[in-house]
Amino acid sequence: EARNGAEDEGGAGGGDGLGSADGLAPAQQQRRWRTSREGKRYLLESLLSQVWKVLLAYVSLCRRVSPAAHDAALSLALRLPLLPAATDYPSDDLSELQRRALTDFAELLGIAFQRKPNSRRFYATPHAASLL
Repeated sequence: EARNGAEDEGGAGGGDGLGSADGLAPAQQQRRWRTSREGKRYLLESLLSQVWKVLLAYVSLCRRVSPAAHDAALSLALRLPLLPAATDYPSDDLSELQRRALTDFAELLGIAFQRKPNSRRFYATPHAASLL
């Protein structure tokens, strides 16, 4: 949980920044973000634990979007750890929802790699293998 403070007008966050635009933070004039105790605890966790927490939150968020998005994200999340790292795989074999999840997994979690966001090939990373 991030909290805003009012000490610094030039910092990131708050106000009309990214957090308030998507409803994640109150639209106030406060500008400086502070890390909560929970956030500090999270940062001290192992990389594997961090990836698992973000992955579970992502899949949970997909459940709120639609059952199909949830199933696509979950099936891809369970498939990636079984793929050998550094081997390329065709993204054409994935559904449209799985391709969206793949892009998010590459950009947010690092459990997949794509040379470009809409690449026709993808790779599982060693982080994906560590999820087993």
